[in-house]
Amino acid sequence: RRRGDYATLTVSLTSAITITEIMIEHVSPNISSDPNTAIKEFRVVGFEDGGAYGEPWELGTFKFAIGPTMQAFSIPTMLDGQNVPKLKSVAIAVDSNWGQEEYSCLYRVRVHGA
Repeated sequence: RRRGDYATLTVSLTSAITITEIMIEHVSPNISSDPNTAIKEFRVVGFEDGGAYGEPWELGTFKFAIGPTMQAFSIPTMLDGQNVPKLKSVAIAVDSNWGQEEYSCLYRVRVHGA
């Protein structure tokens, strides 16, 4: 891939939690003149370590839809019959956007859980 084709944002959490939901927010159309900068397809990967090291937990592949600026994505608590442990960091791996060739905009990411 050429530079700029994909990106990853990793968030270190203050404490390990069972992640139940990821919320992605794109900038309001009142502020942005190009909705095509919104991310489209992305993956969520969790790590038991705060530095995103060690074995990754592939928590899902999702699609952000053009329209609502804030969207919630449920995260499974079981994968392949195994409980997902409490995680200390989470990565959002952006695989595509809605057509902007130069950059993507990821306005806000929220991680929910207990």
